[in-house]
Amino acid sequence: MVFCTNCGAQIGDNTKFCHECGTPNANASTVSAQRQQEFAGKIIKCPNCGESLNSFVTVCPSCNYELRGSKAADTLKAFESQYSKLIKPQEKIDLIKTFAIPNTKEDVLEFMILASANIDPDAFEVDKYNNIDARVSNAWIAKMEQAYQKAQLLFEETPEFLKIQKLYLRQKRTISVAKESGKKTRKTEKRQAWFEKNKSWIGKTALFVVFFAILFLMPSIMFLPQEIKHKSLENKLESLVEQVEQSIYNEEWQAARIKANQIIMDDNWSTESKEKWNSVRESLIEEIEEAQGKAEGKLTVGYKSQNLVGQNFEDVVSKLKAKGFTNIQTVRLNDLKIGWFKKDGEVSEISISGDTDFNDNSKYVSNTEIKITYHSYKDR
Repeated sequence: MVFCTNCGAQIGDNTKFCHECGTPNANASTVSAQRQQEFAGKIIKCPNCGESLNSFVTVCPSCNYELRGSKAADTLKAFESQYSKLIKPQEKIDLIKTFAIPNTKEDVLEFMILASANIDPDAFEVDKYNNIDARVSNAWIAKMEQAYQKAQLLFEETPEFLKIQKLYLRQKRTISVAKESGKKTRKTEKRQAWFEKNKSWIGKTALFVVFFAILFLMPSIMFLPQEIKHKSLENKLESLVEQVEQSIYNEEWQAARIKANQIIMDDNWSTESKEKWNSVRESLIEEIEEAQGKAEGKLTVGYKSQNLVGQNFEDVVSKLKAKGFTNIQTVRLNDLKIGWFKKDGEVSEISISGDTDFNDNSKYVSNTEIKITYHSYKDR
């Protein structure tokens, strides 16, 4: 029985090579044509049990020995040392992109810590395309994403992965907040730059707007106090109208007349306003006289004598009857021959109870004698 001098595996006496590690068997008989054997790469074995290991294995499948590669740790230290010596940002970016992510949990965690420390959130507060610091940080972020995905693939269910995940998520939140803040900052800077660039135009436009605002609003502003005064006077006159109507209802004739005569618009607001309130005042005075006449059994004539003279006598009769007068007499003069200066039926004189000079407020009882004398032709 023969054992391999390299790995200790049992081999046959005439076996030329160990079937486990390929080492030549010194005890085997030689042949004239010896076979040559070449090895490509390295065979990695477990330092505890000698089991051959595949790439990226972190735990030996035979004895569960955890592989903590000092070589990987040395590589990470060498990377960190080389990175700290670089000055040009593009060289740093290239080194980050070409670095191979370690396989062990401890090394991945160390790399995550290293990447997190080198990501500068403040770099995202300016334009990322014009900011080299942001480009370097983006390279670290991309490599950190690769490390996290590798850790998730190799040892997701381990306590170490929870630490890696916690660090990863915290850094992602920090980066997200920084980028959002950077967007707002860039928007603000763009607005400020636009205002700075166009401040001359904005100033002119603002002056133009203010000028026309003053031009169109100034008349309103100037007349506002006068309008307030006019409105106040109108309210006062409307109150007087209500008081006059109340006095008429209470048959307080003298008080009603005094208040009615106070209804005068004298603020020079407009001619139309004055005429309106003059008409209201005259209408109220006429209403007072008519109401008083009815209360005392008398009727208000409603017309001045000189205004009735010259009208057609039939029209005058109709007006007086409409006022309630019942004792109306007409007298023909038969004084017309040609009718050039006076017309047939034109009132020459009117008297009420013998009074030929009455006014529109004069009051008489309904059966007062009214005599209307009018011009006429003798033969008609």
